[in-house]
Amino acid sequence: MLRLTITFSALCLAACTAMVPSTALQLMSLSPLTADPAALAVRIDLPKTIGIQPDSAKLTLSNTYRDEIAAHTYTLDRPGDASLFRIAPKDVAGLRDLQTKIRAQEDTAPQENSGSLSVTASPCLKSDFASLDDRVSVSIRTAPDGAFLPLFRDQPLSKLFGPTDLSALPLCDIP
Repeated sequence: MLRLTITFSALCLAACTAMVPSTALQLMSLSPLTADPAALAVRIDLPKTIGIQPDSAKLTLSNTYRDEIAAHTYTLDRPGDASLFRIAPKDVAGLRDLQTKIRAQEDTAPQENSGSLSVTASPCLKSDFASLDDRVSVSIRTAPDGAFLPLFRDQPLSKLFGPTDLSALPLCDIP
């Protein structure tokens, strides 16, 4: 069975300990095989000192069916809102086709099928004044007019990065 997971590359999975429990329960009932790709959206609210590297926000649907391992990655678009990420319209049909293929495998041999849907993004520095005390929130929307469900709220960067030096992050390309 496929599961929905959200990760933030270059950030520790320690963020999962801060996940909003009610959202975790709601996401357990979400199947990446039936969710409408056009409706999925992730909002990453970052401090003004941190950004997301261009083209680094990705959605990956991974699947293992019997001995066949496949991972399909899609670069997420920012439709005018710097904190909102969605599947590019050009990729929606391909992801729907992939969901159909994996659902057929799941129907044929559910015990031999597993996988995950993940979202990753790579942070960058907008300012030398970034602090591990700065806060970040991440939420997901699974329906076109649905509410954003908080994955984690107002967490310090230190909880996500661990004790690290933020100056190791690349600088953001700011026009």
